[in-house]
Amino acid sequence: MKPLIFLAAFALGALVHASAGANSRLEEALKARFDGDRSGACVAAALITETVETAIHCNDDQRRPDAETTFEIGSISKTMNGLLLAGLVEEGKLGLDDPIAEHLPKGTRVPEFEGEPIRIRHLLSHTSGLPALPSQFAPKRADDPYADLAEKQLLGSLADVTLTAKPGTQWAYSNFGAMVLSVIVSRASGDDYGSYMTRSLFVPLGMTQAHLGKAPKGVRTAEGHLGSGKSTSAWHLPEAMSGVGGVRASLTDMVNYLQAQLKPDSVPSLAKRLARTQEIVSDSGNVMAWGWLVRRSPEGDLYMHEGGTGGFSALTVFQPKTGKGVVILSDTSLTDRGGLGDVALTLLGSDPITLKPRRDATPDAALLEALSGDWLIQGALPMKVRTAKGVLYVQAQGQSEFALAHDSQGDFFAQDFDLVLTPKRAEDGQYSMMLRQGGGVLPITRVSAAAQTLEIDPEALSAYEGDYPLAPGFTLKVFVQDKVLHAQATGQGAFALVPEAADVFTARAFGIEIRFERNDDGTIKALVLRQGGHDTRAVRK
Repeated sequence: MKPLIFLAAFALGALVHASAGANSRLEEALKARFDGDRSGACVAAALITETVETAIHCNDDQRRPDAETTFEIGSISKTMNGLLLAGLVEEGKLGLDDPIAEHLPKGTRVPEFEGEPIRIRHLLSHTSGLPALPSQFAPKRADDPYADLAEKQLLGSLADVTLTAKPGTQWAYSNFGAMVLSVIVSRASGDDYGSYMTRSLFVPLGMTQAHLGKAPKGVRTAEGHLGSGKSTSAWHLPEAMSGVGGVRASLTDMVNYLQAQLKPDSVPSLAKRLARTQEIVSDSGNVMAWGWLVRRSPEGDLYMHEGGTGGFSALTVFQPKTGKGVVILSDTSLTDRGGLGDVALTLLGSDPITLKPRRDATPDAALLEALSGDWLIQGALPMKVRTAKGVLYVQAQGQSEFALAHDSQGDFFAQDFDLVLTPKRAEDGQYSMMLRQGGGVLPITRVSAAAQTLEIDPEALSAYEGDYPLAPGFTLKVFVQDKVLHAQATGQGAFALVPEAADVFTARAFGIEIRFERNDDGTIKALVLRQGGHDTRAVRK
């Protein structure tokens, strides 16, 4: 009976909070960002300081959630999987440096690099070298893509991977790796994944509404929406893979979760595990704790993770040094519209609130004309763009044409599915575009621009490789992959560089130009990155 008495007391303590007043910073930020937003998103949020403030902002009272309504939290589930993993490590059932093959079914073919295996810490920190998704991932439904992914397909896809670098040396976000880790956690627990998470996490933390899969009786669930406001299907994941993004939780649940992260000793049964999950496990490209992305800051490290599914977006961030935390849950997918990071960082700061909603807008005729023509998506897939009666139409090769609406932030977007095109104007007046869909970002360049690129021997590209510090704690890594020069800034995704002149490379879709400088002996000594009219010089380490 003692555990039940303790749990009830903890849950009660965690639920002591105040609704934000009309003039609170929390309410002001939500109103500034979402009032009249074209997405129609309904948002539940909490700001944790010495107290807990909560607020709900919704433009449609018929779908207005409350603090007990559950949302799909997407990839924030990975941090919870990290907590379960910490428990298994504490119990001696596995170790961070165990090769993953030791914890998978006998006969599973797992790739290695020059004899170096993928270890559990590599899956945890997205440094395994596994691609974003398994090769045998072939969803039958785009609006519920993981529902029919079998464990046999997931693990069988490991055999299709050829690693290009030693595990642990390069960071690349991988849902594939996270699903494999979830399966390993499930197998090592000796129980089904849902029961193990409920017993080991939801119950001790007083997360009474949280669940995997179908909601328990009496639990209200929010309906998901595309960024256009259209309703969409919930996502269903195989139970053992749910650690990648299968948790559904309420605002109250997530406040309890973050309060435990801020004060691990408040939950004695989980204190060691909670503290362990904040330990750094990798700093290769991004600083990673146990499922958390860590942003270094003089004011105190920020632990954060966003989550996105087909119809939901979510974000959690906390700062142990200051005792602050933010939870934001949205019943609308906002991943391709910048996510929720701007709202969270605004709430954690003290600067004036400058957030703005995205509203429908009429595109300028000159912009429509400038974007018309032939384009290449990621330098390969042809795409035609045309204008008719003030509307932009696009058609990728082999696909149907569709119209794009326009918003006040300058983006073009599809209304029946999630796709966003962002035009970028270079200093010479030429345009490129970025395509955002499903969390991915692809560059789009004009056919004419692509045709004028300089030919460089792939072997000569290695001369440019290296780390170029742009600022303290912020480095641009330049490397060759698949015979193409790439760059990746700290905490950001990698992008391809196109040679346009001697020692000059561009990523037009991002408005980036890089000019390399050489020593007298011909070796590369530095680069100058130009973006948005600003030049930043970095000397190679």
